[in-house]
Amino acid sequence: MQKSSITATMEVSTNQSDAYLILNCTGNSTLNCSGGFPNGGGSSEWVFYFIIIFLILGTISILGNVTALVATCFVKTWRSYMIVFVSLSVSDTIASMAFIVVPIARVYGSQAMQETAWGNGLLQAGDILSELAYTASTFSLLGMALCRYIVICHPMQQMRILTKCAVYIYLACMWTISSLLTTPRIIQHLNPNTQAINFFYYINPPIYILVFITIIVLCLKVYYETRKVINNARTMQMTCEANEGRKAAITTLMMTGTLIMYSIPFWAFYTIVSLDLIKMNPLTEQWCYIVLQLLLILNYMSDPVIYTTRTKDIKRAYKVMLFKMCKCMGIKKYAGYQSAYNNNHSYSTEGRYTKV
Repeated sequence: MQKSSITATMEVSTNQSDAYLILNCTGNSTLNCSGGFPNGGGSSEWVFYFIIIFLILGTISILGNVTALVATCFVKTWRSYMIVFVSLSVSDTIASMAFIVVPIARVYGSQAMQETAWGNGLLQAGDILSELAYTASTFSLLGMALCRYIVICHPMQQMRILTKCAVYIYLACMWTISSLLTTPRIIQHLNPNTQAINFFYYINPPIYILVFITIIVLCLKVYYETRKVINNARTMQMTCEANEGRKAAITTLMMTGTLIMYSIPFWAFYTIVSLDLIKMNPLTEQWCYIVLQLLLILNYMSDPVIYTTRTKDIKRAYKVMLFKMCKCMGIKKYAGYQSAYNNNHSYSTEGRYTKV
């Protein structure tokens, strides 16, 4: 995500040495920040610190989401919510990969990356994939909320509405819409002077806000319905199913909240910059951009942690995966993992309600 094209070059001298910081905002809105001595040698120390932070967080996010995807493969019976969760993990993985490339290149401002065709193409591809993955993550959360709403609030119709075919159709439409919403970013890279980017700044945020509000409303509706079921429950099974549905609604709200925590500061910052509401020097803008990117990667890191720790099927799948790993390495002391492995092959958690 970038702001509209500007052209500015600024040199900031330091008091301690002759080192200086060059901030170059080029026509394609790529912020370059490279530090060094006037002859081109040396580097600012803080640049390398942030490069290390970006690499560590991006790698952790990729490993977390890929591990969640692998664990999902060990679930015996896939249900609708799990298919949407796979889409969420894929989008988070793509965004994490783009996160490693784009912020580092912008902060470090490597001249080799800027002057070569493949380097510039890599930056543009990373920016486009980051935008696409963010949109896909938003609509994936909406899909999870819809699945939960249908299962809890319309249990008699879920077998007719919530089929796997319907879920796959939703995912296909979701990724198509995400691609269309990313089109202004592609047009901007092809033609930096175009005004298509205004579509992104003034149309896309309201769409995201509408999706967030819809998710919150659906989850609150599920929470309210589960409370009524618990109060009027006649069997222990109904109470357990209602409790699981309420827990699932809270899980979806938690993941949506982490995404909102990034989105609101981002939109506020770029609204201020694009409308010139507050005069900010390039260095301040660069630091704000770094903080926003850190918030984003924390969101992608938290999604697999929140979901896998609050989902029975995924937690059981992790134990099955660990059991098979221990079995391959000749370790036979993990009775708990053996029990989870046996349960996974003898008992399916598929029920009337989606249990998370």
